[in-house]
Amino acid sequence: MNTTTLPYWGHIIGLVSRQPDTEHVSKNTKSSALPSTQGRSLFITHQSLGTDGNNMATNNATLYRLDNMGAQVSLSTTALPCAMDAIITTANDSIIMLGCNGHLYETDWQAEVINQISTDSLLTVITDTANNTKDAASAYLPADKSPQAIAMSTLHQAVIVLYPHHIVICPFFGNASSQSSAQVGATGARIIVQPYSDNQPQRATALATSSDGKWLVVGDDLGIVSSYQWINSDDNTNTNAQLIQSSSKPLHQGRVNALCFEPISHYFFSVRYRQASLSHPCTRGATGDR
Repeated sequence: MNTTTLPYWGHIIGLVSRQPDTEHVSKNTKSSALPSTQGRSLFITHQSLGTDGNNMATNNATLYRLDNMGAQVSLSTTALPCAMDAIITTANDSIIMLGCNGHLYETDWQAEVINQISTDSLLTVITDTANNTKDAASAYLPADKSPQAIAMSTLHQAVIVLYPHHIVICPFFGNASSQSSAQVGATGARIIVQPYSDNQPQRATALATSSDGKWLVVGDDLGIVSSYQWINSDDNTNTNAQLIQSSSKPLHQGRVNALCFEPISHYFFSVRYRQASLSHPCTRGATGDR
């Protein structure tokens, strides 16, 4: 077995992969197509600052591109407009990244062109919404720095970003089925900001979305898991989109570390450190340990 060592800077904080087969080649644009025998991974990193144990870190404005074709492996880089906090793939096989400035960016598997697709920064939208509505979560916005995103995922025709005290949903506007055409925050597709909790000590820690993009669950540091239903239209306008909370119950004694859905159902699993995974039906609400 041959081992290849390729250097990169920092710790990996987000990674997406395309396996080497024809099923993953984009059907929407020739520019993003790769040879069917070539696999590719894209990842972003951050670096620790200092050696005094303060655990501070800064994200790198570099997108790493790892290619493998048989036994040949190579690593290259693309400069990013800014450092990124998260990276995901969408149903149409495009790549969405969340910048540290709160903007969303899109690219394809070639990772050569990075396009900003958000009209407004999510950080600005959170602050403006909190100030306009005077929601309780606005009192917990850091005065000296922007809130750090916990996780990012996809919903039906939308991207969701979880912050410690807010859930932010960014519906796509326009033809979201074609590469580099989806826009976030455009006319008719307002960004939805919903406070996660009115309780200051209660901070969101984990996020998962169902495979059909219709349900999501959020866990927090008090062991509470909340489920939500995402309702939107199929006409690519998302003008009447809604996020409706279905349930909220304590499932663990302490921080929820991870959540995931079963591949083809609305049952989800919640995990706490050193505690077994639990399965719950999302549509009827979580019902406690099993």
